[in-house]
Amino acid sequence: PAAARWRDELKTGRAALRDAFLARPDTPRLLREHVRLVSRVLVEAWTELAAPREMALLAVGGFGHGELYPHSDVDLLLLLPGPPDAEGTRFIERFVGLLWDIGIEAGHSVRTIAECQTEMDGDITVRTSLLESRLLAGSRALYRDFLRVFAEHFDVPHFHEAKVLEQQQRHLKHHDTAYNLEPNIKESPGGLRDLQTVLWIARAAGLGRSWRELAHAGLITLQEARSVSRQERFIGALRVRLHYLAGRREDRLVFDQQQALARQLGLADTPTRRASEQ
Repeated sequence: PAAARWRDELKTGRAALRDAFLARPDTPRLLREHVRLVSRVLVEAWTELAAPREMALLAVGGFGHGELYPHSDVDLLLLLPGPPDAEGTRFIERFVGLLWDIGIEAGHSVRTIAECQTEMDGDITVRTSLLESRLLAGSRALYRDFLRVFAEHFDVPHFHEAKVLEQQQRHLKHHDTAYNLEPNIKESPGGLRDLQTVLWIARAAGLGRSWRELAHAGLITLQEARSVSRQERFIGALRVRLHYLAGRREDRLVFDQQQALARQLGLADTPTRRASEQ
């Protein structure tokens, strides 16, 4: 019965968020409210299944940062104090299975603190995801230990070098041009990932977590902070609309959606240019 209720709650809540966005677009509000909706269901499910008290449920990645696009995966970390016993294993299987049953597409991992350290030492993507962790439910003491170990083993210069290399490789993969016929709003040069990379590096170095904080630190001007924030919201709104138009996760400006997207933005064909070209 609880699973059916949560499934209906998610379906109804997501439909309401979609209608509100299309009626009056506000990308930051949509992303925040979607996070709140999914977080509430996750905590209720964690409690309903009687999670072992020594475990912790963490939001990581974009979900941990407080942003969740309509059809993006929900990034979760089930943090364990040690190798799970039979009871813990059964709970993990039930919890993960329940998420799929109620309509939460979770990108989840199950690790101890030591395993997190090993993984993030060998994978910059894991380190980046854990940088934006947030406790949803479970043991606060275990989460505090995780934060302490994470901070002690975080090498800021190495993180910066790795993120710059990662960006260069990503640009090459996407042909190193912002003018592909079907650019990826998230991954292409000048897309959301480039903006996130700046903030990840700034956060790791203790320079700020937002464009406004970077301006207060003297790294950019307030005018530049307002400009990049405005462009970030615009690109984010395009991504939201693409997800809704496709009915699934879609981050590319594919030809099939370009004309519909242009119309949603109030653009119309002219004698010389189609709306999608504009």
